Amino acid sequence: MDDDDHSDLGGLLFGYLLYREIRDGRLEAGDIFRAGCVLVLVVGAVLGAVLLVVGLSMPRYDPEGGIQYGAPTAPVFVAPVALPPESQAPVATRRPTPEPTPSPTVKPTPLPGVGTRVDAGDGWAITVTKVQRWRPGWYDEPGWRLITAYLKVRMPAVENECVWGDMFVVTARGGRTYQGFLDQQLREPDLFACSDYHRPTTAAGWVTFEVRDADAKGLVLTACPGDLFGCEGSGATIKLP
Repeated sequence: MDDDDHSDLGGLLFGYLLYREIRDGRLEAGDIFRAGCVLVLVVGAVLGAVLLVVGLSMPRYDPEGGIQYGAPTAPVFVAPVALPPESQAPVATRRPTPEPTPSPTVKPTPLPGVGTRVDAGDGWAITVTKVQRWRPGWYDEPGWRLITAYLKVRMPAVENECVWGDMFVVTARGGRTYQGFLDQQLREPDLFACSDYHRPTTAAGWVTFEVRDADAKGLVLTACPGDLFGCEGSGATIKLP
């Protein structure tokens, strides 16, 4: 007889004894139900305890630290230890951001005025000796006036170089320009001369400008003697009163 036969026989014997107890009234069906519930609770508690122990002993996986064993431990808080004053590191003092040093205002170089000899380049030199408002009897232009400047021009020893009124220009404060001109009816002697090939020479005379009344003060004279096409190169600039 094998083990299966023994287990079947034991089950039949247990069932027969249980039947006799119920039949004779010594055991009720309610008692059997209660006993079964108690047995289930006891077995469930034992299994739960076993699963808890097994779960705590199983390795855990930490995404940052990999596999860990044992129960998780709470982080340990270490209170900071205050160092004595002499052993503490000095706190760096934050220096204020230095403000940028303002750039010094560069004042424009003042222009030479009346009576100053000004180099015009290539051996030429210009001097304005006086400036006047000239209004002859025949001139009648409302809102306009004639400004005349008496000039001395030093010319180098060159050939076929001449100087006359329309080589000079005055510029008003607003930027408007007026060109001098040569006219026999204007103030005499007017400036017209040519250079001497053998030696430097000096010419003098009046140059006349017709300007608006509003531009009569603060004019700046530009001289480019020997340049028929304006001051594209060297020249002299003189402030008029």
